[in-house]
Amino acid sequence: MHTIQFSSSIFYFCFHFPASISQIEDEVKTGLKKALKQFSRAKFIIGGHSAGAQLAAQVAIHSCGREMDFYGSDGSFQLSGLFLVSGVYDLRPLLHTSYNRALDLSG
Repeated sequence: MHTIQFSSSIFYFCFHFPASISQIEDEVKTGLKKALKQFSRAKFIIGGHSAGAQLAAQVAIHSCGREMDFYGSDGSFQLSGLFLVSGVYDLRPLLHTSYNRALDLSG
């Protein structure tokens, strides 16, 4: 028999206008940085649904090896996976809509 232990953190991001996509992404990064620091020996799976899935993917892609330190106190890589459900990953069709004006997707 195997015992599995896990904890969950849910980040509620500012999804109201006039927040830009980069502001919302920064909020998610801030929350994740706090979790990585607090649980420095834990493995993380980042996930989200719909816009949250797109944000989780963006944070993982843009942060690996740059702004975000995914290495724990023991030197192990903490990000072990992504769980993305029904994400809107191709934002190009939204560039000529009111969503782009509200979220500044092209900025």
